[in-house]
Amino acid sequence: EPLFDIDTQLVDQLVRQRLTVVLPEGTDAVRFPERDCLAPSMRYIGLPMVTGERVVGVLHLFVSAAHAFTDRDMALAQTLAGQAAVATEHLRLFELSKAWREALERFLAAQTQIARTPSSEVASVVLRTLQTSLGVTCAYFYGYDERTQTLQLKGCLLSEELAPPLADKPFAVVPLGEGLIGRVAQERRALYVADTTTEGVGSELTPHDAAPVLSVYALPLTFGDRLFGVVALLGHEPHAFSRASRALADSFAVYASAALEVSHLLEELRHHAARLEVLHRVAKAATERLDSASIARVTVETLDALMPDTMRALFVYDPNAEAFTLIAANADAEPVLRALGIAPGDSVSLSEMPFADALRRGECVCVHDVADTDLPFAGALVAVGCRSLLLQGIRSGDEFLGVIVKGRSEPHAFDERDRTFVRGLSEYLAVAFHNAALFTALQRAYEDLQQAHLTIAQQERLRALGQMASGIVHDVNNALVPVIAYAEMLQEHDDPQVQQMATQMQSAVDDLVHIVNRLRAFYRPRNPHEELEPIDLNKIVQQVVDLTRPRWYDMPQREGVTIDLRLALDETLPPIAGISSEVREALTNLIFNAVDAIMDKGVPHGTIILRTGRRDDHWVFVEVSDTGVGMDEETRHRALEPFFTTKGERGTGMGLAMVYGVMERHDGSIHIDSTLGVGTTVRLLFPTRTVQDRVQATPSEMTLPPLRILVVDDDPAVRIALAAILHQLGHQVVTASDGDSAAALFESALERGAPFDVVITDLGMPRMSGTDLVRRIKKHSNTPVIVMTGWGVDAQPKGADAAIAKPVRLRELKETLVRVLAPRQA
Repeated sequence: EPLFDIDTQLVDQLVRQRLTVVLPEGTDAVRFPERDCLAPSMRYIGLPMVTGERVVGVLHLFVSAAHAFTDRDMALAQTLAGQAAVATEHLRLFELSKAWREALERFLAAQTQIARTPSSEVASVVLRTLQTSLGVTCAYFYGYDERTQTLQLKGCLLSEELAPPLADKPFAVVPLGEGLIGRVAQERRALYVADTTTEGVGSELTPHDAAPVLSVYALPLTFGDRLFGVVALLGHEPHAFSRASRALADSFAVYASAALEVSHLLEELRHHAARLEVLHRVAKAATERLDSASIARVTVETLDALMPDTMRALFVYDPNAEAFTLIAANADAEPVLRALGIAPGDSVSLSEMPFADALRRGECVCVHDVADTDLPFAGALVAVGCRSLLLQGIRSGDEFLGVIVKGRSEPHAFDERDRTFVRGLSEYLAVAFHNAALFTALQRAYEDLQQAHLTIAQQERLRALGQMASGIVHDVNNALVPVIAYAEMLQEHDDPQVQQMATQMQSAVDDLVHIVNRLRAFYRPRNPHEELEPIDLNKIVQQVVDLTRPRWYDMPQREGVTIDLRLALDETLPPIAGISSEVREALTNLIFNAVDAIMDKGVPHGTIILRTGRRDDHWVFVEVSDTGVGMDEETRHRALEPFFTTKGERGTGMGLAMVYGVMERHDGSIHIDSTLGVGTTVRLLFPTRTVQDRVQATPSEMTLPPLRILVVDDDPAVRIALAAILHQLGHQVVTASDGDSAAALFESALERGAPFDVVITDLGMPRMSGTDLVRRIKKHSNTPVIVMTGWGVDAQPKGADAAIAKPVRLRELKETLVRVLAPRQA
């Protein structure tokens, strides 16, 4: 408290004008309100206490002696005032230094505390430090939200009490750049409003039921380019914050900003470590699985357990179909997926996937607010509470594998940390998906290798059986030649009883020939010179269905079984090159087998489906599916073997073997899928080839004159039978038992000038084969050569004029002779 009050004019002279005032005795220019201390005999000197440019006080000297002040007195008084000023300034600086030191110590302690404080409690620590260190009684702390570009009131200090944020006030959320707080944050510099009533800003910060805010000092909390928030010191009177207090507040802001940066970095480090732990767990769980579906499922489950409250879905990409397939989603994503009409396993075409080009490049796409976009499904997403989207493409090298889709209910919900995390997650998933694809390919290759091994083993077995069957057919055909020859001759006998016996013999031989021909169809290769014709598979199927109708419709109904035969034909199917009769017979066998399988199952209803279609641009297929008894694995593997049957005495075991032979001759393949008790599907694959329609030749009715014929066969029964047939036709016949003797006879006759008109020779003979004999004969002349073979006419050697299959029929022999010799007779 001042002891006295000096006249304002005098103080102005002493302090502002830095003057020394000397009052004469008896003056009344100095007044003392409470008492009059200046007697008429006293003299007075007033001196300002100045250090440099700063006035620190006033020295008043009162002298009661009745003498005037001398120059020496004046100099002494001025010296004394200067020393007092220095001492006073030192004391002030000491006290100020002590206060600054104590404040800085509190700031350092607060800095450590802030760095260790969770972000939710930083506001209270900052405000409490302002209160204890600077004596602030009213302040606000605003935190900056980078996603929304707003400053949000996080804490209040009102009347020396910490209070929760005033959420109901208009100044609780301030957009960046608006109002006093927004300007300070945007400009990153402190702003002092000494009097809100005259400067027109800051008064909006007055809370409800509180003294008006008349002065504000707002300063930003920044570190480098990062903005943490704004601290606003509030005063209830104008000019509440001196320069010194503002300087202390600035120092505190520096300490607090550094502490917040440390806290931010620690939080980022903890967050990063937590995300790495999540990625580690996801990677560990994903790499323990080897298929994409289970990898996606365990990824979603792991993320839900560690990072809930996010919608998640995983799509894999199929480059062939150019579509995405949903393979995993969490419960939070189900309402969104339902709104979009997508269920697990459903596909989304590439054109329907938003941001497809960016995702295929492996980029991350963030939609801050779906409501602000023109996405076609934006309304549906907003309706089910999805406002933010994050999409990340999954790539492994140049291979695009899929997409991660995340969603949250609030806008601007994903920040850079989320994008960084989902990019890292996509890299882990890319490795896991790629490994799964490699494993699947390896497993498929192993299965294909196993299947190829089984196929090769089966083909070797079938080839061995074919070679064995080839020898059997050859020998049987040779044995049947005389039987057929004599049976045909006996049919023209005069005795009716002999004719009847010959007819019965002929019928039995025909049955045997049919069996032999079926066996030959199993192993017979296709002659490269054999003419193929364009075949319409759909037309063949229709024909076979009509031809077999009694077997699949009428006969089962007599036994109380109804078979529904359905067609699923691809009308765009291109024609194939083949032999229609063989394809027709193969499909007939398959339908008969399907009917037998349904009948063996013992159910009143069954279904057979004939389907045609394309596998790709180079293959077409026709398949026969039934709901019959099915096959076990052993039966399926042996199904193509000749004579193997599960039908007992009802089957010959040649049906599927014949089909196998047909497909081999058509350069195709046969595939059998069967499940015991469920049914069987047999698929025939044909290569797509283009051929011209064959022009059917009209058989000649020309008769031949008597001929000189050389017959060569190592089997005497065949020689004798053929000679008898040819003699009956009026020809002269010479026989030879092997190729060497036949060549000698032919060359001798040629030298004598009486060559043979035609040579008929067996193909398979010891020493000199029929092929060698043909070559030797053609070396010396152009005499026609007809070869006989038990392997079928496809075995006709080069140079031979014709081939005839054993057993030789009279009509076929006559037609062959006419066909070979007619051009020469013309």
